[in-house]
Amino acid sequence: PLPHYPRPGFRTNFEQLRCHIPPTSPPSSRLSPPTAQPPCPVPLPSGPGTTVSRRSVLLAGFLAIGAATPVPAEVVPQGDLFTDSQFQIFVPKGFFKSRRKVQEGTLFTSGNLKTAEIVSVQKLSTERLLMDAGVVPTGDLSESWEKSIGKAEVVAGLLARARDNDAKNSAGIPSKVEKGSVSADGKTLKFRMLTEMSTQKDPIKRVTVVRAELLPDRSYLAVWASCLEEDFGPDTRARLEYALNSLVPRDQR
Repeated sequence: PLPHYPRPGFRTNFEQLRCHIPPTSPPSSRLSPPTAQPPCPVPLPSGPGTTVSRRSVLLAGFLAIGAATPVPAEVVPQGDLFTDSQFQIFVPKGFFKSRRKVQEGTLFTSGNLKTAEIVSVQKLSTERLLMDAGVVPTGDLSESWEKSIGKAEVVAGLLARARDNDAKNSAGIPSKVEKGSVSADGKTLKFRMLTEMSTQKDPIKRVTVVRAELLPDRSYLAVWASCLEEDFGPDTRARLEYALNSLVPRDQR
């Protein structure tokens, strides 16, 4: 059986989702084919004798934030391109890379064990996300987060809770979505969350920047890029957010 408002206040929060009464017949499973996206190159200075500074490279890279298009290699300083049948992503140079041969769940993990920075990519069911919240999913779930699923802040909370359940957070404290960090633009949802981890010594906290991309097959790709809260300075933040924004979902066939 599906969960049904397990705690006080749950109904109020999730009534903001696009809830539907189940139809007498199941909704059509036919989905429109994905629309090809035009390239969105990021121009950089070129020509004989031209010197491109690290600052210029990073600035040019961040001009492409949020664009689900391939990122030219020249805008990734000391980065590695990882390509999979379902996505491609740039990860910082020196990060280990672990690929799983699965179609759903955790597809890819990358990171630096010395700095405790981790970047992972998951493909998860949009239907399951709603069903776990006690909502009956109907209709097209791929048009946009706010039109197809619900209010951006509420959906971010659902994603954070799903991540806690998947990661089996040993501290038992729900991750908190940071106020003012949530943004939704069509099929793209971004936010930042803070997770408290239990240790033998003092509790530690991790900051995770998140990007979720709706796919045409009633699923979504999620990128989770995290580090220790104490290390979330300008350089680390730029490195993790660049990896986050470089994600390119492949056509789902």
